[in-house]
Order: sequence, then C-alpha cells, then structure tokens
Amino acid sequence: MSKVDFHCHSQASDGSLSPQALVDLALDKAISSLAITDHDTTAGYEAVYPYAKNRGLDLISGVEISALWQNRTVHIVGLNLVVDNAPLQTMLAAIRRLRWQRADAINARLQQRGHPCMAARLKEIVGDGVVGRPHIAQVLVERQYVTSINQAFDKFLKQGRTGFVAANWPELAEVVATINSAGGQAVLAHPGKYKLTSRKLNGLLTDFKLAGGSGLEVVTQKFASSEAIGMADRAKRHQLMASVGSDYHGPEQTWRQLGALAALPPGVTPIQQAWLGTQAASFNAQNL
Repeated sequence: MSKVDFHCHSQASDGSLSPQALVDLALDKAISSLAITDHDTTAGYEAVYPYAKNRGLDLISGVEISALWQNRTVHIVGLNLVVDNAPLQTMLAAIRRLRWQRADAINARLQQRGHPCMAARLKEIVGDGVVGRPHIAQVLVERQYVTSINQAFDKFLKQGRTGFVAANWPELAEVVATINSAGGQAVLAHPGKYKLTSRKLNGLLTDFKLAGGSGLEVVTQKFASSEAIGMADRAKRHQLMASVGSDYHGPEQTWRQLGALAALPPGVTPIQQAWLGTQAASFNAQNL
C-alpha cells in the first residue's frame, strides 16, 4: 500500500525545513505522494515542484487556509489546486496582509505591557515567509520571557491573555468556494483540535459540506485510534472523502513525523480518488 501525507509545512510558512529538504525527507521515508500545505501560501510547493518531479515524488499542490466558522478559527486544506488561479492567490495575499496586521497589533499590546518592540526581529525570522503566532512565541523564548513555544501561548498569546488579538479571517464558505474555483478539493483539517462538542462538530461538517467541502482529515496520528474511527464515521455520514495528514512542521516536534500515519479505517473514500487518473495540472500549461 502506498504511503502518503497530505498535510505538512515548510519554511515558506511555519515549518523548519526548506521545501527541498521536505521532499528529500519524504523520499527517505518512502512516501509516494506528498502535499505541501503551507499556511496561506503556495510558495513552498511552487519552489520545489520541478525538483520533486525530477526525483520522482508525486507532489500534490496544496495550501492550508485560515477561515472563520461561527467566529471560530478553523483550517481548510486545499489539495490538487491550480496554484496560479487568480482568485486563490488574491485571497492568500489578503490573508498574509491580515497576518502581519495581527502581528503588529500583538507587538503593540505587548509593548504596552513593557516588552521591547519585536518588529525587526520578526521580519528577520519570517523573511519572505508567512508570519504566525509561533514566530512571536519564538521571539518571546529568545528573550527569555518563557522557556517554550507552548508556554508563550499559555502565558501571552492564547485567548484571554495579554497578547491575544483575534484575526478577521475570511468566512468558511468563501474559503471553500475559492478552493473549488481553483479546481481543488477542500478538506477540513485536524477536526479533533477544535475541541468542539459532537453536536457542534456535526454542525461544522454540515455547513462545510453545504459550502462545497470535499473531505475530512480522518487520520492525523501514527497509530489507529478511536478518534480516527469516529472521524471516519462522520466522513461517511456527511458524504465526505477521507484524507490523512501528519501536520508535520519539522524534526523538533518529535511526536509528529512526516508520513507516520495509520491506515484509513475501512469504508471511506480516500481523498486522492478525486484526482487519480484525472489529476488536475497544478500550474497552467504555459508554466510547465
């Protein structure tokens, strides 16, 4: 059975490996099909696509987009997209601007509490990538206000703390429609992370399906679990295809490894069935 991973991150967003290193790692781990799904950018995928093709890796275009559902942040993975689709890139550029606006607002709130300005250091860390709260947490660790990224969130960045700033992401239905317009499949990422009641999660999946959503990330861990079985049941109930993704960010997260994923529970339709045999071009023809 082929080994796949349809959710991971490179240095183009908040991953620690370059896109090329991510491709090399996938090949070392005998992964046959990989999707690089950086936050709100396709730059990592675009940069490494020719290299992956030359090395024989089936690299699927992807992105992870932040969205709002009932004033909650959820993440939608877009797979098998035409990456130079204009509406898609317009949305991603707008979200990246929102990310910097939020980072500036967080910096201002922390300065009001006596913390030195971190704007210059953030720009050094992020470079041409996509800024996120983990980058701010990294600065707080560097300056020894906290000892870990998790502690930075717990003490400063999560809701209710000094540095929390809500983000005005696009609505769920708009994100799904934009992914669909780019010829991709919209997948609800890591549903177990949202800490929703069963009823709320069913409501989210109902709205996601009505908006045109295609899939649910059913398997996110190395070992078979009751959560995966439950998510598979929900995928079937809501007529969604099933995806698998490690959400790999780098080797420092030792509990999460690229391609270390349990098999899908029986009875679900794998998301790759949406493109196998009729895979959409990830770029328009003139770009190949």
